[in-house]
Amino acid sequence: MSRTKADPSIVKAKVVRKKLFFIGLIITLVGMTNLIVYKGGKSPKGNTNESRKETITKTPSFDKEKKLVMEAAKSAQQTSEKVLGVTTAYIEDAQEKVQTSVQDVVFNTTIKPFIDRFDSLPHKQQESVREIICKPEKGGP
Repeated sequence: MSRTKADPSIVKAKVVRKKLFFIGLIITLVGMTNLIVYKGGKSPKGNTNESRKETITKTPSFDKEKKLVMEAAKSAQQTSEKVLGVTTAYIEDAQEKVQTSVQDVVFNTTIKPFIDRFDSLPHKQQESVREIICKPEKGGP
């Protein structure tokens, strides 16, 4: 069995999707790490988790950091959407070019030689071929 070669545009799309997924994963992990670091500080004895959360959320620097992380996440999401849009447009364009090329190859290698050969036949043989090709199927409409 011979294996057919994968379409380069499809392969490139898969690679781009993997990269975008990896970038999104990294951004998510960085954001989660920042949240854990800021929430994971040592608390004095006697404080419960709830009081520690209240202390952390009331701290102005935490609010600034939280806002910064949220802005970075939003910016990363917008960038990934732009990259995805450009990549999708590129893939669609490549698919269209490949489809056109395939149509041209099929026409030039199969249909055009048949038509040229048909035109070179004598008139009587052309009529015989037309009758065979245009003959309606038995039992058909």
